[in-house]
Amino acid sequence: MERKQKLAEIIWSEIIPEVERHVSASPAAKAALDTLVGKGCDRSRILTALYAYCGGSQDMVRAVKKEFRWKRDSISKLAERLEKRVVPEIKKAESILDDAGFAVSSSAVEVIESYAEFLRDLANAVLQAPGSGRITARDQHLRFLSEMVEIITGREHYVELTELTAAVRLGYTDDTGTATAANIGTLVRRIRRQGPLDLEHLQELEELKELKPRPSGPAPK
Repeated sequence: MERKQKLAEIIWSEIIPEVERHVSASPAAKAALDTLVGKGCDRSRILTALYAYCGGSQDMVRAVKKEFRWKRDSISKLAERLEKRVVPEIKKAESILDDAGFAVSSSAVEVIESYAEFLRDLANAVLQAPGSGRITARDQHLRFLSEMVEIITGREHYVELTELTAAVRLGYTDDTGTATAANIGTLVRRIRRQGPLDLEHLQELEELKELKPRPSGPAPK
């Protein structure tokens, strides 16, 4: 049985050349990669994001989706335990102390209730979509790739992304898929509406924005 490999366990020094071979097998995809690199995008970062989005086996896709679903459920269950078990126990303890003549003035209940609500909202905002059937855990990597390219080049490059994703899919699954520039753009916009990227990707995009040279112009008078 094939091992269900997580992204964190991937040996990128081996995977990146493999992804590039799949891209180079398609003249259109190779030209797309050369175009993006020529405009300042990092080759390794593109290839890494492509693999994270559409490389590897279907077992890996299912494993990543299952992991997101498990994380979301774990956080949601913790929020429920805080509200239904911890808060009532604190209230019971405070009532016992009050009956014994010890008035307890504490904000613990309010803090825990607020924290439980925060956990639930965060799990739904960040983890629900990647664990669902409509938006996969891997689609977040397409959004990152798209936004990274736009930051570096100044515009969307959905045509190039279509060629690249088709070549990588073909290399790993013998199927290019049916993606077009139009529906890749639609998918990216849909993913954006689902909530923020994970913190690691957000931080990476912010760093790219800081590194991007600012347009020169006449010195202020």
